[in-house]
Amino acid sequence: MKFDFYFVKKIVSLCNLYSKIGHVPVGSCIIFRRNNEWRFVFTYNNENEHAENILLSLNFKIEAIFISLEPCPACFFLILERKIPFVFFGAFNNLYGPCGGKFHLLENITGVFRPEIFGGILEKECSYTIKQFFCKKRSCNF
Repeated sequence: MKFDFYFVKKIVSLCNLYSKIGHVPVGSCIIFRRNNEWRFVFTYNNENEHAENILLSLNFKIEAIFISLEPCPACFFLILERKIPFVFFGAFNNLYGPCGGKFHLLENITGVFRPEIFGGILEKECSYTIKQFFCKKRSCNF
């Protein structure tokens, strides 16, 4: 799919801007249809909510979600609940990732909606942005 790179690349460039003003550089984008036109909305993490959680709270029939970092298990269950057919993400979450980063959540669950999941899209760029941000916060060499 060609559009997956477009949106993830857009999220990475926005995350670079967010990190410069002190926000954790994890962003998200949803695609939905309104009045027979394709629309999209971008957001980033804030102190209280994950980026994808903010977008999933919007009252749209979401066709796809793009995230710079693999969603956490709680956000992934929200994606399942909303029955979003396509999930695209950049960097794998080696601590909590339910889509292959840490474990494969859907392997152990039956009888639920299963979205198509595409991970590792522009993975180097996404993980570099996140690692660079935390290295600056912790004053480490990267």
